[in-house]
Amino acid sequence: MGIVTDIPMGRGEIAHMLKVKPNTVSQWIARELFPEHDITTSRQRLWLHSTVRTWAIMTKRWPYEEGEQGDLLYPRD
Repeated sequence: MGIVTDIPMGRGEIAHMLKVKPNTVSQWIARELFPEHDITTSRQRLWLHSTVRTWAIMTKRWPYEEGEQGDLLYPRD
């Protein structure tokens, strides 16, 4: 995969990247297992890709081989 920019991600994008259901991400947040969000907009909380990746690697939830950046392509309906 090419260079990853540090893009903001919502719960859906995080779930897609980590290969879990969006509800799982919501549960991590509610249980305070997930890092604090990096950005707040008027509509939602967002996390930077680097924040999520670092957390996922540290907690052994990163579903990719070492060195892989993760799938940032989020299918939109």
